[in-house]
Amino acid sequence: MPAGGNKPGGIGGVGGPGKPGGIGGVGGPGKPGGIGGGGVGGPGKPGGIGGVGGPGKPGGIGGVGGPGKPGGVGGIGGSGRPGTRPERGNWQQNNNSRTIQNNFYGYGGYHGGYPYGASWYSMHPGAAWTMFGVTVGAFALSSFGTIANFFDDDDVVVQDPTPYYYGSTIYYEGDTVYVNQQPAGTAEQYYDQASTLASAGAPEETTPTEDWLPLGVFAIAAADDTNATLTVQLAMNRQGVLRGNQFDMATGTNAIVKGSIDKKTQKVAWTAGDDTSVVYETGLANLTQEQSTVLVHYGKDDAEVYSLMHINEPAEDAAGS
Repeated sequence: MPAGGNKPGGIGGVGGPGKPGGIGGVGGPGKPGGIGGGGVGGPGKPGGIGGVGGPGKPGGIGGVGGPGKPGGVGGIGGSGRPGTRPERGNWQQNNNSRTIQNNFYGYGGYHGGYPYGASWYSMHPGAAWTMFGVTVGAFALSSFGTIANFFDDDDVVVQDPTPYYYGSTIYYEGDTVYVNQQPAGTAEQYYDQASTLASAGAPEETTPTEDWLPLGVFAIAAADDTNATLTVQLAMNRQGVLRGNQFDMATGTNAIVKGSIDKKTQKVAWTAGDDTSVVYETGLANLTQEQSTVLVHYGKDDAEVYSLMHINEPAEDAAGS
């Protein structure tokens, strides 16, 4: 499961004479536990326990045992499942939409408010859009025609929607990224394109007087996930600046989304919170579908594809919005 932080757990310290190695650190969201687990055990003591893996990543490797003692126990794997590198033809659709929807609703019932609903905003005063009034209708999908006509750009209106199918029309082979079977640059260059697009919307000043179009609420899930804890709510202004919230139901933390839309290529890219090295990208047409794909770049060398699944507004919260 992708998330904002992406740091591995720290390496456990080396045990002193007669003492075990230290316990490996807990991996941040989307990263493994501490490499080397608990470190090397001191003379006569076992190696330390491997660190606990962050959500969707394995636990750390058990530490090396001291003389005459066994190595440490490997760390526990993090919850959730990792995404898949978008190599050609390797992506499978997530078929657990109903279960993911129900788990989203269950979270709201247990915590006194569905994410991105009226009561949730009252509990998260720092969330984006409360000052803009884009809380009503935040869940609804917009059609491509509605989005195209919302732009202050006549060229967008005449374009046909171009879905981004990661693992199909966009895929990696070695260090090369292919778009529609044509080389589109190295993995690093492709990451830089997404990062530049996301950062283009970051410094834009947004005001309560602007028009904002809600694009919907989505869960970000791996192919086998039945419980997607990472969700995102998106909205755009007429210049193609993207804003919203990315809420992790596992930790109860919210991060402000900042990004933008390329009107010519229809690519959408954003970051969440302070960690701008993790970049999310998808197609504008993808955001009009009940289920599509999103590519998550964990820096220049690691990219994984996930399902992007539309969440319908819970009936109870819709009535109270």
